[in-house]
This record gives sequence, structure tokens and C-alpha cells, in this order.
Amino acid sequence: MQTRLSTLRKDSAGITGLETAIIMIAFIVVASVFAYTVLSAGILSSSQGRAAVYLGIKAAGGAMEIKGAVIAKSLSYTGESLGTGDGSTTLFTTANNPVATGSETVYLAGSPQSRDTNYTITNSTGAVTFISSTVVTGESIGTGDGATLIFGPTTSAPIVADSQTVYLDAAAQTEGVDYSIVDATGVVTFGVAPGGAVAVTIDYTSVPPATGVAITIDYEQGGVNEVMFTVGVPLKGSSIDLTITTDSDADGLLSDESPKSHRTIISYIDENQRVPDLAWTWTQSGRVVGTSDSILDWGEKMTITVKLTALSPVLAEEGRFTLEVTPEGGSTLHINRKIPTLIDAIMDLK
Repeated sequence: MQTRLSTLRKDSAGITGLETAIIMIAFIVVASVFAYTVLSAGILSSSQGRAAVYLGIKAAGGAMEIKGAVIAKSLSYTGESLGTGDGSTTLFTTANNPVATGSETVYLAGSPQSRDTNYTITNSTGAVTFISSTVVTGESIGTGDGATLIFGPTTSAPIVADSQTVYLDAAAQTEGVDYSIVDATGVVTFGVAPGGAVAVTIDYTSVPPATGVAITIDYEQGGVNEVMFTVGVPLKGSSIDLTITTDSDADGLLSDESPKSHRTIISYIDENQRVPDLAWTWTQSGRVVGTSDSILDWGEKMTITVKLTALSPVLAEEGRFTLEVTPEGGSTLHINRKIPTLIDAIMDLK
């Protein structure tokens, strides 16, 4: 009996050891799998975190900042040529449009013309149409002083040949006897100088610009047409590619250009519109680091001019707007400004 009990005890001990070994092996396997899973997840999380950090560093390093004032400009033109008269053509058009209402002065051979008397204008297109056969009466061309022989030019020119009557203190004078006149300009030359305080007046009929007469115009476009600002790279930041794309059709947009060379996108936002990928150019400001090229390096400044001619409606008085300047791979620079109550040719925006 004792021998059998001893055998049973030995068998029982053998079974217990085997089970323990199996349990230990299972625990090790489960622990290994769990550890591998946790380690893999940690590596993946660390890799994604590292990538996010690197991306953030790259975006921050690819930033730019404003250096100085933000300037808005209302475009004006002085002495722009509309062409040369030929004696029959009445329609001439400005090179730029729109023309701000009431801002224009039209000249024939340097002599200012009267709107609605000598010409009409379509502000949206800049089309100037001269009024043919306009009758002018009692126009003053000066006052005698006993010495001056030449008076004029007339407000409207040219004039219809032989359509004029010249008066000295309301007394009609005779062409070819008392005076001569240049029809293209309306300049009157007397043979004998009119006496002191004598009023010199003229009646005449104007015609379309005569052959060879220069037609010019001064005007403003109205609203804000350009915004200028100077940018630089923050301390030890990454260089910014400011390669430009030429606005070949001069519509103020780069989105319709092909091929495109620019890597920095400038977009416009106000309460009425969002216009992406506006046309812009740059000029170097201050010192040059390395070579003078389109790469904005740390320590350099570049002045960017953004064209706003594609806006509809235009940016007008008291208008608030935002420019978004986004370099390739960098963070976006937001420029928020307001236009003053009175638009000047050049405005420092706050």
C-alpha cells in the first residue's frame, strides 16, 4: 500500500510541474505578443509624432513676416495719349479702365475740353466720344492790355473753318483784316493789340479732332488698385521662393496662366468675394544676401506689389480686406487692413 501511495505522490508531482511549465510558456508567449503590439504602436506613434513635429518645424521655418508699412495705391494717369485726330474719328478709348466719375480731363493739343459740351465718356470702358458740330457762343479768350497780340486757344478745338466770329468789347472783327486764326487750336492773332481792359470773345463751331491734333487725357481709376508691402524671413528661418508668373493677359489673375512658375500664392478676401491666386510682382529692398534672385533669404527684404484689378466690386472707401500670402511648404501670412474714408493716390493702411 505504501509503495502504491508513494507512486501516486510521484505521479501527482510530475503532472503539477508540467502544467506549471505550460502556464509559464503561455504567459511568456502572451506577454511577448502584447509587448510587441505595444512596442509597434509606440514606434508608429513616435514616427507619426516625429513627422508632425518636422512638418510643423518646416511650416514655421517657411514663414515670412511684414517689415514696415502696408501701402495702398489708387492708380492715376497723366497725359495718357488717346491718339491723334484725323478730322473724322470721334471715338477714342483709354488704355486702362474704369475711369473714376468726374476724374478725367481731356485735352486737344493741350487745350482742356468740356465734358458733355465737347465730349462724353463711358466710365466703365474709358470710351471718349467727341461731339461733332458743337456751337460755342461768347467764349472769353482773354482781355486786351494794349500789347498782347495772341489770344486763346479756344476751349474746344479744332473749329469749323470760317465758323468763328471774334469780338472786341462785343464789336465783331474781320478775319484777314483784324486777325488771323488757327482752326486746329482756336488761337487768334491780332494785327493790332486790343486796348487795355478790352474783352476778347469768340463764337465758333467745334468739330471732331482735326488731322494731326494730339488727344490726351488725365484720369483716375477709382478704388484701390494695388497693395504693396515689404516682407522678410524671421530669424534664421528658411528661404522663400518668390519666383513670379507673368500676368500675360493683364487681368490681375495668375490662376488662368499657363505654364505657372510661381510657388507663392496670394489670395484676396473681403465681405463680397474671395479671389484666389492674384497677380503680383516683387522688387529687392535693402541688402542682398548671396546673389540677387527670386529667393528671399534671411536678412533680405522684398517689396511685393499685388494687383487688385480683378476685384468686382472694387475695394472702395472704408473697405476691410485680407490678403493671404502662402509660400510653398510654409505657413500663411494674413494681412488684415481697412481703407480710409478718403481714398488718396497713396495710403498707409493701419
